[in-house]
Amino acid sequence: MQQIHCLLNSLAHCISPKADARPLFFGAWDTPFAVEEDRLTYFSTQITNETYVSMFELLYEKKLETWYDYQLSKEANYERLRNLAESVTPGKHLLVQLDLYYLRYETRSFRNIHQPHFVIILQQQDGKWFLLDPYFAWEGILTEEEMYCAFFNNALGGGFFLDTENLLSPLKNAVCAQFEQEFALERNQLAHETKKLVRRFMDEPYEDSKAVITKAFSQVGIISKRKWCYVLAFDYFSESEAIHSDRQGFDEVEKLVKGWNAFGYLAIRASMGVTSLDKLLEKAEQLEIQERQLKEKLWHLYQGWRRAQST
Repeated sequence: MQQIHCLLNSLAHCISPKADARPLFFGAWDTPFAVEEDRLTYFSTQITNETYVSMFELLYEKKLETWYDYQLSKEANYERLRNLAESVTPGKHLLVQLDLYYLRYETRSFRNIHQPHFVIILQQQDGKWFLLDPYFAWEGILTEEEMYCAFFNNALGGGFFLDTENLLSPLKNAVCAQFEQEFALERNQLAHETKKLVRRFMDEPYEDSKAVITKAFSQVGIISKRKWCYVLAFDYFSESEAIHSDRQGFDEVEKLVKGWNAFGYLAIRASMGVTSLDKLLEKAEQLEIQERQLKEKLWHLYQGWRRAQST
């Protein structure tokens, strides 16, 4: 599976052997992010996982238990994590949010960038933590010291416990309810907030524009990975004899994601004065149009799928 969102990738890994995980990603293409200090950021105290919890429970009719208690100290929550890790058995899954800065297998962030990230704890034994990271496709061991640092230095914190025994794929009416609840043709926060920032830089030049512009859009690549969710929706709603797929939407989604990556490089060039901010704004507007067209195609496909289900 594509890198989309660390929590959703982890949940999908837990349920995939027993149930269809694709509906879990519907709507995640518009996953909220924050704008803080003139920069886009995918993590913030303003952002919670409540939407994902409610989506999961609606679709799979299973409780996604939150074991991390924000009213308790880090020490108390770490003890909770240790106790849960010792009792993990097949069909029971333990998720925890750590700081990528201390996870040596993610070389781009290790000792470089503090970023919250969900992983799956497989086991804890003799001072060793056995981890699975579906987002980065990594499985291995952390020492007690590495785990301690990654847990205690994560400013946000979070964790879930999931029992997948008797888990089933979502019913069609639940998929419809979730999709229609999350689908918004006009909503495109990434393009909207990006254009706002570019216009602000155009109207209010900064003394150190290079650093400001580079920082503003440094996480665009991570946020835009969520657009891969469209592929899962196209794939899911194409599974009908009345609908012919032929790589439905994949090429358009790939073009959209690559377009946002190109925007990130363009922003670096703009910060150096090589590319004008007008070009940056033009690129964001182009990507907004692309996604609107993609959503229109997906909505049309969904309508056909829904009609096919009722016949």
